[in-house]
Amino acid sequence: MTVEETKAREELGVVPESGEVFGARAEAFDSLVAERRGMKELIAMTEAEVKALDKKLMAFFADNEHKKVMSGNVPVQVCTNPGRSHMDEMKLIEKGVPALLIKECTVQGTPYSYILVGKEKTR
Repeated sequence: MTVEETKAREELGVVPESGEVFGARAEAFDSLVAERRGMKELIAMTEAEVKALDKKLMAFFADNEHKKVMSGNVPVQVCTNPGRSHMDEMKLIEKGVPALLIKECTVQGTPYSYILVGKEKTR
């Protein structure tokens, strides 16, 4: 299949198999994807376990005025994050801020590339 045919299929939503794109390297690619998926599953399980432990630890602080204690040589503290603030463009416009001014003052974040591995699809 030509590069043009592959691109045309992608534009139509037909995603090529790794073998069609990487040829002889597809097996190594698929192996890396499988290894990554396994690690992400392990991370998710570990994060769930940590969250459960955090809930149990938080219960110790619930009925106590102390919010920081030492556990041996390790400080343990209850922290509260108020959340990240952001501007609501519609509220600014409602308050009379010109849309052009909002657009001019909006700073675009730094672009970056990353790998997105989706969930397994069943056919």
